[in-house]
Amino acid sequence: MSTDTSQPLYTLLRREAESIHDIFREHVSEKSVEPVLSDADCIAATGSGDSYAAAITLAALAGPRAEAVDPLDAVAVDKPRFLAEKGCTLVAISIGGRTRTVIELAEKALSRKVPVVCFTTPGSPLAQRACSHVIETTYPHAPMGVGAARQVVLLGLIAKALGYEPRLGSIGGKCAWMNADVFAGIADSYGSALFAANKFYEVYAKPKRHERLEQLVHAAIYPSKAVAIFYSPLLPRKRIDYAAKTITEAGIKVYKIQGEKNPWDNAVTQTATIIKCLAERATKDQAEKPAYRQHPGLEPLTRLIYE
Repeated sequence: MSTDTSQPLYTLLRREAESIHDIFREHVSEKSVEPVLSDADCIAATGSGDSYAAAITLAALAGPRAEAVDPLDAVAVDKPRFLAEKGCTLVAISIGGRTRTVIELAEKALSRKVPVVCFTTPGSPLAQRACSHVIETTYPHAPMGVGAARQVVLLGLIAKALGYEPRLGSIGGKCAWMNADVFAGIADSYGSALFAANKFYEVYAKPKRHERLEQLVHAAIYPSKAVAIFYSPLLPRKRIDYAAKTITEAGIKVYKIQGEKNPWDNAVTQTATIIKCLAERATKDQAEKPAYRQHPGLEPLTRLIYE
């Protein structure tokens, strides 16, 4: 995690956004990753925060054989027992490798002889204690604790572990979608919506809802004034367009975040777009420090989350 406080947050975020293609090339494209998940018949992916967003994307793009599980929920219902009975693999995602519930779930799974594939920093507590196979995330940097480019690297490594070669596309377009009060997605792109909301929480400590598109239109839509829809290549574009048109007809502003045709290319490029827009917004607002670090409850909350 980056501890550089000599420059303001907006400068650090802008630097990551501007370097993101170079970072992706060095830490993903040029890196050899064994496709250890390509033949797994059953996968449960877990993580917290941004890592849970990555787990959602993995579960959607790995197909019906995979699911994303909240680590605390999984501990509560003894998910490792089910995974052991079904011959499943647990994918434990924690870049820093210190998240309590992820380590707890992975240890319980390993004790039941469930294969545990970890995406984490070399030498982390998770890597040392609870993994059958470690895929090292060699770009752990987070400007003042705000994970940015490392999420793109993480998704790229997950794709390679599944046997894909992701390509980071061009990053452009306007960032007005950040003004929406709710971010929505479908399948893999719900992971993008959650990641975008997490960045807003970290930098501004202000509410920013995230919803699955189907659940949004059933009830949560009514207090919304503007919705940003992250498109998924898993669903025909015309179907998402129809939903966007209908929401617009209901008097609600809609922003569309479209992307690449290839699912994994779309996942990494959408995430990079979020980082680019976050950097632009932080620069416009001259955000010198992330607001979450000024919260009076930061210290006890950090103890709750991390070892």
